[in-house]
Amino acid sequence: MDLTTIVIFFGVIVVLSIIAIMVSQAREKARLERARRATALEDRFKLSQRLLSDIPSQYLSRDLRRMLLLHAEETCQSLEALKTDLPTGEWRQRIRKQREDLEAGGEGPAASRIDSKKKTSDIKIDLEHLYRIIETMQKQGRIDASLAKRNLKVIIYLLHRVQADYHVHQAQEATQNQRYRHAIHAYHMACSALDAVKDHPSAVKALKSFRGRITELEQAAEQQSGGKAGQDRLEKEWDSFLSEDEWKKKADYDD
Repeated sequence: MDLTTIVIFFGVIVVLSIIAIMVSQAREKARLERARRATALEDRFKLSQRLLSDIPSQYLSRDLRRMLLLHAEETCQSLEALKTDLPTGEWRQRIRKQREDLEAGGEGPAASRIDSKKKTSDIKIDLEHLYRIIETMQKQGRIDASLAKRNLKVIIYLLHRVQADYHVHQAQEATQNQRYRHAIHAYHMACSALDAVKDHPSAVKALKSFRGRITELEQAAEQQSGGKAGQDRLEKEWDSFLSEDEWKKKADYDD
């Protein structure tokens, strides 16, 4: 075997080795990408299910529930295309039952009183997730554009309503404790929370209700102030009477 043949032989070996390494790297990259994609889809499915169970019913309309179920179902289809070991069959059965419950008039998650800053924040975060899901579905043409836009507006309103509901809870607690000025302030805060969406029909109705309560509470606060002022006056008169009576007794004793 001459030198040229030897050089060509080893050159071919080097080239084949490089090709084998590149193919192996490409396969590994594809495997990692497939695993990453499967994990992302699994997280997406779990998020849609969590939103369906965690968002209180007063913030999750039937349309929003339908879109979340569609999102979960499409996620299962994508996972099945990847041929993963995830239990997509069980997930599909769950989605089917959830859809049947919805169409049968099921209310979904129970309504919840917004009585803490943490709960307010948690629900806002969930609504923001829901907004991004619907926005993505619209951009990808997976849902009708007009349906998406209408429900995106609803979510924007709900983000402000959650904050307003928290202030209403504060106002109700203050009213029960006869702290009318604090209640008035809380209702004003509720009005401010809805100011950015004041043209929404539900916001118009809520703002009218809040302002009516403010008027009622202002009257109650004035009556409370008047009663307190009268009580203070009586106490001062009584203290004055006692002081005068004590002075007279002392004067009689001195005589």
